[in-house]
Amino acid sequence: MEENINIRFRLQAIENAKVNPADGIESMVFEEEKLLYQYKLDTMIKFTENVILVIPQIRYSYEGQIVLSASAEFVYSVPELQSAITVDKVNHQINVRADIFPSLISTAYSTLRGIVYANSVGLAIGKFPLPMIEVQTLMEKNWITVVD
Repeated sequence: MEENINIRFRLQAIENAKVNPADGIESMVFEEEKLLYQYKLDTMIKFTENVILVIPQIRYSYEGQIVLSASAEFVYSVPELQSAITVDKVNHQINVRADIFPSLISTAYSTLRGIVYANSVGLAIGKFPLPMIEVQTLMEKNWITVVD
């Protein structure tokens, strides 16, 4: 990472928020030790739009069956994106001068936790909120794509 600089950014929109419970989830009974949780994070840097898109995705599975999945697209406006991040196309590397990714990713994941919670109230799965995950762990699981 190069010398850090301060960059302004803001959440512009939350798009395509989806919570998909499995058919019959209303009548399911869950044992916590058998309930599995998976997550995935994708980040897309769109230089021409000065936007960073963070897409967290989660799913619960129980005894081999997906019982709930959710995702959303968090659109962050970064007016000085070209100053914050550069791309070395020869070496296929991203050079970050303003490390805004931890803030963007943790906000997106935490907000998706809230969306899932709000949509699972009253369901048996609602008793098992998504776990909190340290931002460094989220960062390690993040996949970044650059779009010119």
